[in-house]
Amino acid sequence: MGDIKGAIEDYDTCLRLDPAIHEALVCRGNAHNRLSQFERAISDLDAAIRWHPDWPIALSNRGNARLGLGQLAEAIDDYDAALALRRDAKTLANRAAASMALSNFDEAENNLCEAIQREPVAVMFINRGLVRQELGRLVDALADFDQGISLGPVRPGYFRARAGLKREMDDQAGADVDESSAKLLGPDERVRGRSGAYFVDESELQHRD
Repeated sequence: MGDIKGAIEDYDTCLRLDPAIHEALVCRGNAHNRLSQFERAISDLDAAIRWHPDWPIALSNRGNARLGLGQLAEAIDDYDAALALRRDAKTLANRAAASMALSNFDEAENNLCEAIQREPVAVMFINRGLVRQELGRLVDALADFDQGISLGPVRPGYFRARAGLKREMDDQAGADVDESSAKLLGPDERVRGRSGAYFVDESELQHRD
């Protein structure tokens, strides 16, 4: 995860020296998000948005903080405002996570399909697999889980998600293999929302070939 606390200290110093560097507010807000310090993130991002109301990254990151707090409608409002200014894969994928938590699975699938067209990385296939499993499209869901795991980097939660699907498909042997793979990888440190979907941040997009 890197030295996020150290980065926050650096942003603190930057803002003490020059409060007008509003980019530091956005960066510190994103760092708070990665530590699940969502109230602090919102405080920083609110300040940045007051100065720059049409700043897509600030709106998107505030949506992530609101999603983390379970403020789903407000999160979607932020994502929609950001997407009206700039359509990007991360915002689309995280909007899908909010829609999943509201059981709006068709909407979530549409967002993830567009996100994958823009940035076809593992986490987006995993999240779309979760959506398609909820929609009862188990073969499509399995294909998404397979694609996400093949792309990497592999997370233990990816194997556990596929194991759950395989049990639903009466493939207990395959589920056992995936559960064993998950145990070998250890705990899953990625942040997940109430729907089970993974949050998407720049660290995921950096793994695209």
